[in-house]
Amino acid sequence: MHCFSITTKDGRRSLYMNLHKKLDTTFSGLSFFLKGTCDNILNLKFLIWRKNMLSQTEIALFIFFLSIALYAFFEPFLLKLKLLLKGKRIDRFDRIGERLAGAIFRVFAQKCSLEERLFTGIMHTAIFWGFVLFLLVTTNHLIEGFLRGFFIFGNTKLGWIFTFLIDMLAFWIILSCVYFFLRRFVFHASGLTVPSPESATVLGFLFTAMITFIIYEALKISAGEPVRGAFLAGIISPLFKPSESLLHLFWWAHILTIMGFGVYIPRSKHMHLLAGPINLFFRNLEPFGALKPLDLENSERFGISTIEDFSWKDLLDSFACAECGRCDDFCPALNSGKPLSPKEIIVKVKKEFLKDADKFLKNEKVEPLMGKAYFSDEIWTCTTCGACEVTCPMKNEHIPKIIGLRQSEVLMEGRFPSELTQAFKNVETNYNPWGIGFQNRGEWIKELGVPTASEKETEYLLFVGCAGSFEENGQKIIISLINLLKKANVDFSILGKEEKCCGDPVRRAGNEYLFQSLALENIETFKKYNVKKIITVCPHGYHTLKNEYPAFGFKAEVYHHTEFIERLLDEGKLSLTSKFESGAFHDPCYLGRHNDKYDEPRRILTISGIKVKELRHSKVHSLCCGAGGALFWTEEKIGKRINHMRADEVISSKEKNLFTACPFCKIMLRDALKDKGIEDVIVMDISEAFL
Repeated sequence: MHCFSITTKDGRRSLYMNLHKKLDTTFSGLSFFLKGTCDNILNLKFLIWRKNMLSQTEIALFIFFLSIALYAFFEPFLLKLKLLLKGKRIDRFDRIGERLAGAIFRVFAQKCSLEERLFTGIMHTAIFWGFVLFLLVTTNHLIEGFLRGFFIFGNTKLGWIFTFLIDMLAFWIILSCVYFFLRRFVFHASGLTVPSPESATVLGFLFTAMITFIIYEALKISAGEPVRGAFLAGIISPLFKPSESLLHLFWWAHILTIMGFGVYIPRSKHMHLLAGPINLFFRNLEPFGALKPLDLENSERFGISTIEDFSWKDLLDSFACAECGRCDDFCPALNSGKPLSPKEIIVKVKKEFLKDADKFLKNEKVEPLMGKAYFSDEIWTCTTCGACEVTCPMKNEHIPKIIGLRQSEVLMEGRFPSELTQAFKNVETNYNPWGIGFQNRGEWIKELGVPTASEKETEYLLFVGCAGSFEENGQKIIISLINLLKKANVDFSILGKEEKCCGDPVRRAGNEYLFQSLALENIETFKKYNVKKIITVCPHGYHTLKNEYPAFGFKAEVYHHTEFIERLLDEGKLSLTSKFESGAFHDPCYLGRHNDKYDEPRRILTISGIKVKELRHSKVHSLCCGAGGALFWTEEKIGKRINHMRADEVISSKEKNLFTACPFCKIMLRDALKDKGIEDVIVMDISEAFL
């Protein structure tokens, strides 16, 4: 306060110089910023000694508009907060440091924007950083209305650099607005809702904010104020004559545009600007695709039947959704002509909550979702491949919502595709979806001299799986793997007729009750034989045993056969040669996206001398074979067959050998190629590729 009591020029200059010296010696890292502030406070050309830009009437109008804007911003925001607080509770408050670090990195590095659609991501990143930095610019712009000539960095090099950077960003944002307008409204990019008044409105706000800012800066320059680094404003400033009224006009135009944008955000899909970073903080840190158990003993309702059954995180997902359409871009169901849009699965949560907000908050009865918001052909065409979730920039969780709807349909309503009736019955009676007598499980393997766990305690248990036990293609994989394990002198056994289905197909079909029965029986058997290490050939069994059985009290070292073979190679316990020179590789969804195993199978093939060719969609964007989500047991009646789409990519690769690492993928792709009359492409599991 003492600095404001000094009235002489010498006194002000003395204090100014002393303060500079102290800053140089004690706060050197902040000197540019603080010196600039001192310039503004103490120099007679600025602030206190200069006439305010706004008149008393304008100040009153500003306070009036600001009050309206703040109310209009917080009113819908508070409603959404109330809905979130009343949503079904789940715990996402663990591992705070990991959550915070991950969210900050993804937000500020704009990793989510740059991962896909590189050019579009660059444009989006420009808008993001422009939006962040313009918060500071707009704050400065606001203060200028009251304190004429104010600049937060003062007349410093940092101020020049900042102004130059802001002009660059303003120019880039203008280009980005034009690009996004053309992309959505002229070229109609896939995955985007057209027409979209919301997108047009936001682009209009951004474009207007940048134009009004640049013109305002140009008017200041024409009035004799310093250019600093404002090169855009400097270029167009000769177009304007000094005009106090125009200066006021564009000050107001910029401020009202920013206020309008702030009011619009919580009322539109661009709520993701606020909800997105929060949603990234509360992202799922558990194994990808692992479903949470239902409390079958203490609950009266199962799954998701009304909005009351959604968790607060489900609702936060919907507020965070940018409706960018990336999930739709990679959804095999949608791209094969089926009525499933992962984007709409998320968006409908928000729509239903907001539509029934009053009833929900008052605990009044709300209508069921199925048949009103969601439909049978929608939820029963999802393969649970995970393509939607891995591409979502906000890390929204689509699969649990779809499975939740299935659980309600199966457990509460008894409604599900007719083909699943027999599959459920087969699992209940014979512990496998094929319905073959469980007493025959593993009988054929005895001819290979493999002991059962009841006969011998071994280091590893080979969990054969249903396909490996009862289906011809799966049996061939098991035989090949057993030969490799024996070659490497691995000590292993099987369960034989004591093994039961891991439960993956019935769980993904919504029959949680049957899944938990199978899981608990298998776990009891594992504990009986002190099983600590398990090898599987089926990625679905691998995922279920490794990532979902721990929720029921069982933990073991679980290996998919590809990672186990790679381990044997690395340890020098196994050497491989192959008669095949090259081949394409198909990534199984539950091995790749769900468990991040992309390199292991490729490395095995490469070590054995096979040149691997990538299909059009590979690794994280691999196209599903169509078998997941229990759809292997249903009839694909709508649109194009998903396995036919994948077969088309195999055919276009011109490779005659197709390798995969899943018995179900092998069956689906073999059948698809056969349907298309392709007889000269050999489809095989990796374990079958070696001499």
